[in-house]
Amino acid sequence: MLSARWIEPQDALADVARWQALAARCANSNVFYEHWAVQACQTLPEGRGLRLLLVEHHDGSWAGLLPLMPWRAGGVTIGWQNWDQRVRALGDPLIVKGLETDVWQAMLAMLARDWWQPMLRLSTLDEQGPVGAALLNILGQGAWPHRLTRRLERAVLNHGPAAADYCASNIRGKVLKEYRRLKRRLADRGELRVEQLGTGMPAASWTEQLLGLETVGWKGRDGVAAACDPALQQCVHRLLDEAHRLGRLDFWRMTLDGEPLSMLACLENGQGQAFQYKISYDERHAASSPGVLLELEYLQAMLDGDRLTRCDSCARPDHPMINRLWVDRMPVCSVVIGQPTLVGRGIIGLTALMDRRKARSHAQTAPVPEMETN
Repeated sequence: MLSARWIEPQDALADVARWQALAARCANSNVFYEHWAVQACQTLPEGRGLRLLLVEHHDGSWAGLLPLMPWRAGGVTIGWQNWDQRVRALGDPLIVKGLETDVWQAMLAMLARDWWQPMLRLSTLDEQGPVGAALLNILGQGAWPHRLTRRLERAVLNHGPAAADYCASNIRGKVLKEYRRLKRRLADRGELRVEQLGTGMPAASWTEQLLGLETVGWKGRDGVAAACDPALQQCVHRLLDEAHRLGRLDFWRMTLDGEPLSMLACLENGQGQAFQYKISYDERHAASSPGVLLELEYLQAMLDGDRLTRCDSCARPDHPMINRLWVDRMPVCSVVIGQPTLVGRGIIGLTALMDRRKARSHAQTAPVPEMETN
């Protein structure tokens, strides 16, 4: 027997054991909604208004947890949306393996009681994962009015062939030869090293280097680097510190004479899946492609190792670098769900009409590109 209820963040965060037990029982836990990640990120401005929808068994053990925030349009709250803070790359709730359908039904029934907030927006769901697939199956039965608002594919690296075989099949030999040449040229200029952060080493100095590389690059110039926002900078430090403490951080760097050329931070869920959270490189050495060289080092270690089954790039769908190296794709979707009433269906239809008008207006005012790049 499952029941759903609201729980305040401070109360949920105090119940570390139940939250961790829930994550451990998921088919594939979403690291961004695990206890340690939510705790690290809740002080971000978007943490205001955070509420948690909890589904539990009759004995009090947790079966599902969905962090939510108010969904506002034009200054008016029109529903709920899964917590979309800046360091989140996946929006799947935590649900015990095998209970995905039952938990979703309990969550939707609970949200249906809030008739004055008629919509639920769920963004960045793994469409083919057990959690996303269960929701789409429920919606496909027709009782809940809904609309897919976005669907895209992003690069993932699936464990399978050995690294040498993968590269031979998916990356042109001429390209690999060029990257080997670039690596040799770097090594000719000094001591070139590829390192991983050890378990006994603090993460803080590596995080500072990572954010430093990001700040002196284009993100810093555009004012969107994490270090440009004190709250975000503090959040990144807390997130990576806690991930490292729990053995969930795979931190890489390439250095030349001790100075970082590129760095890569991956978060892991302990169930065989990793998420490439951040990568930065020194733009002064851009001609030597240090970011790509570090990605190739990671690719080899991941495919030739046996710890991971998948790494999610967390990158935009048109990312020019990672899409050339990683050939597998993960479908990601966003969906808006209305109340199972005539009014709910009407509201979902109205949102579709508004989006079409917005798209037509954008098409009329947007500049015509010189060439098709999609």
